[in-house]
Amino acid sequence: MSYLYQPVKKNLNKLVISYNSIARFATGSPFRTHHCINLRQLGWLELPNQIILQQLVIAHKTLYQPTKTPILTSLITPYHNLKHLCFSNKLLINITTPKNTAVDGLFSNSVGKHWNDLPADITSLASLPIFKKNLKLYLNNKWLCPCINPD
Repeated sequence: MSYLYQPVKKNLNKLVISYNSIARFATGSPFRTHHCINLRQLGWLELPNQIILQQLVIAHKTLYQPTKTPILTSLITPYHNLKHLCFSNKLLINITTPKNTAVDGLFSNSVGKHWNDLPADITSLASLPIFKKNLKLYLNNKWLCPCINPD
């Protein structure tokens, strides 16, 4: 699957069903076991979060190691704020204003939105393995399944 384009919702739903079935098979759990329990046992993220993780890893490589991803440096550009606001020390990505709804799902826009929503302590990590570990923990804790962890 290409991480540069957002998958169509219909295709994503088919992938999620397959992904959850593989997790159920790998854990050997019965069919009625909730998919979040299986994913937690395996240490996997839910599929939409896994796609976000891969996109943000690509963005991290582009921002911190631009020589390794020269093609993407034109798509992902850091935002330089001329005003001194509270988030001026945070590394942000420019988001182009879409002229139509088809552009909104493109890689540069979706990655920019996800990257800019991350806390500054994650985006400031220059080491890729530490970034991946903290990002996975963040994504795992941010979108907890309400069926398993009711508030």
